[in-house]
Amino acid sequence: MTEQSTTSNTTPVEPDPFGTAPVGAPEAGASFAADAEPDELFDTQLRAVAHDMREQMQPPGELIEQTLAAARRAEGAQSAAQPVAATMTVAPQGAPVSPAPVPRTHTPRTKKRRRGRVIGFIGTAAAAAAAVLVIVGSVAVYQSTSSPVLTSGVIAADGIITPGSYDDIYASLQAQAFGSVGEGVVSTDVAPLLNAEGGGSDSAEAPSADSARAEVFESGTPQLRAEATATGADETSGSYSQTNTQVEGVDEADIVKTDGKHIYSLSTRYNEILITRADGRDTEELARISMGSSSVEDLYVNEGRLVVLFHGNTDDESASSSGYFVETSLAAVAIYEVSDPSNPELLNVLAQDGYLNTSRLVDGILYVASVHWIYSNSCEPGDPASFVPNLYTSVDMAELHDDSATAEPFAVEDIRILPDFERAAYTVLTAIAVDSAERESEISVLGSTDTVYMNADNLFLAAAIYDYGSALTHITRVALNQGSLDVAASTSFEGTLLNQFSLDEYRGYLRVAATVIEDRYEPSGRGDDGERFWSGSTTSNSLLIFDSSLRLTGSIEDLAPGERIYSARFTGDVGYMVTFRETDPLFSLDLSDPQNPRVMDALKIPGFSQYLHPYADGLLLGLGQDASSSGAMTGYLKLAVFDVSDPFAVREADKQLVDASYSEALNNHKAVLIDAEKNLIGFSVETEMRYDSSDVLYRYESLSYYLIYGYDRDTGFFERAAIELPEEYEPARALYLDDYLYLVNGDNIGVFSLDTLEEITWVRL
Repeated sequence: MTEQSTTSNTTPVEPDPFGTAPVGAPEAGASFAADAEPDELFDTQLRAVAHDMREQMQPPGELIEQTLAAARRAEGAQSAAQPVAATMTVAPQGAPVSPAPVPRTHTPRTKKRRRGRVIGFIGTAAAAAAAVLVIVGSVAVYQSTSSPVLTSGVIAADGIITPGSYDDIYASLQAQAFGSVGEGVVSTDVAPLLNAEGGGSDSAEAPSADSARAEVFESGTPQLRAEATATGADETSGSYSQTNTQVEGVDEADIVKTDGKHIYSLSTRYNEILITRADGRDTEELARISMGSSSVEDLYVNEGRLVVLFHGNTDDESASSSGYFVETSLAAVAIYEVSDPSNPELLNVLAQDGYLNTSRLVDGILYVASVHWIYSNSCEPGDPASFVPNLYTSVDMAELHDDSATAEPFAVEDIRILPDFERAAYTVLTAIAVDSAERESEISVLGSTDTVYMNADNLFLAAAIYDYGSALTHITRVALNQGSLDVAASTSFEGTLLNQFSLDEYRGYLRVAATVIEDRYEPSGRGDDGERFWSGSTTSNSLLIFDSSLRLTGSIEDLAPGERIYSARFTGDVGYMVTFRETDPLFSLDLSDPQNPRVMDALKIPGFSQYLHPYADGLLLGLGQDASSSGAMTGYLKLAVFDVSDPFAVREADKQLVDASYSEALNNHKAVLIDAEKNLIGFSVETEMRYDSSDVLYRYESLSYYLIYGYDRDTGFFERAAIELPEEYEPARALYLDDYLYLVNGDNIGVFSLDTLEEITWVRL
């Protein structure tokens, strides 16, 4: 399989208008009156303020002052005719967000009641949106003051809304997602704002002076240190590998798991969970769990519990007058007692509305994130279960498919509304104690999620917002509090994320790697009507750092213009970012000072890495694709080791080209087995063989292998094994237990000597 192996040598933050309370806003705890139905005057004046903001880019304090003035004028005009209906409180940043006491009005209901519901759009008026821009360097961070019509509730300084009633939620959906009311987010370019000393954001030019290098070392900027090997152990079993994850101590679900004695794997062919005793040559199947018609996604194993994540479906169709049908998807969790693996016992099934986005497991608490879409034809005022997410508890698996599951709508106090959601979708988060198989808490955010990053303390939800040729990312921090979920902060910034590795929190600061895309429009030349046409787009890349309140503290901008991010990895005070167009610039970034991040080096080599992994002290492993000096793909996969011991002089220490057309590991880090101590770098590949045939000019055959490489600092990469997989269209995972390496491929488990990688046996399950 080996083709060849070669060896080769900010700016200080401007004062945040939301630091304590909005400029010009009432003192914390003050309130102003708002009617349940705003009149035309109130709505028109707020729209005018929003328009002026876009036209004149007024400072945030002035905008807020005008908005409040409009509200006061509207209030005065209405007070003579009708009484005050309720109050809406503006809370300062960081203050507890708690609405007026609202009774938990969970209303159990059966899904069958949705069938045949018909409803049209509801034209509920809403207050206009106006976004406040907090500017650091030349990065625009969008903190919105837009809000839907509320009869009660709390709006935090960063715009997160805690509704006071289901009516508030219904009105928000109708106004911002289904209606035409609302201006959306601001996407106006902002000129650089320099500090008093004339400083600005760092450019992409890397410092090269010896004095700069010495300064970094003297200031204690760390070099790359290898992350701890993902292994586990107990008194009765030796070392064993676990799933390759992003954050140490935060487990991620996968199709194969082990507890150090047994292997739990997903059989996609029969939709079953296979439990196997891992015992070298005597490896044998102990039990299997049929999942019926449920579509299994992933597994966890934790302290005698097997957790199965699967996709459910109520098969519920609600007809509308326009002929559309709505089908409800469920993200479900089945928890089994497996202290006796040969006799698994189902403890509980918990489900939530939405399709499964991702999950994490830390300290015995499972966090499940799903995205639940709401459709206008199924919304019914007065029926919360039709427009808020529902939870399902202690249900039989069959109930998730036969339309008899009982739904419990989210309580009002467990719902938050993002300031600028543009999709009629909720992100549903639940925390489940695996030991008790019960929910600890839940929270739902009105606003969808594309990317999730989580560590032991916080979970970050990110969603791209596209608006007329530009793209923003809205990000929300959810504090975990050992299973007690709470939405803590929110903001938006220019650019989009690649994946979960674009985010990393370290010492209370969130670091973000983003690609900024700007569309170009040219005059059409058809007259003076101002018509323009799209003439292409430009890209650049940014590194942004936010504090715990998601206020921007520092940034690096305009990295690699014309390219986009292909991979990113953060380790301690150092960040790494790979961009690509013709060559592969690997940027090393000094993040030790959150106010002044800087580029230390930019190594340019052919090809690009799609996955980066700290391999050993001073070494960074990259897996990606090879390319020519002009940027043309060569058709080879590429392994690379970068020497990053000197962050100002990063070099490619060695590379290995692999004759393969594809690897799951390029897009799924959990498909990689990496252990520097045991010298294991393993991943599956697909190859294409082309040869002449008597009846066809060219004939193609696809083969699948699991490749295992080792790395030596002196000699570079070397191939340790190339194992042909028995089921080429099934994913493969390798793991080690004690003295054996096990290769799981579909319903087959290969057993190999961990020392020599010689084949011992294959077990067909």
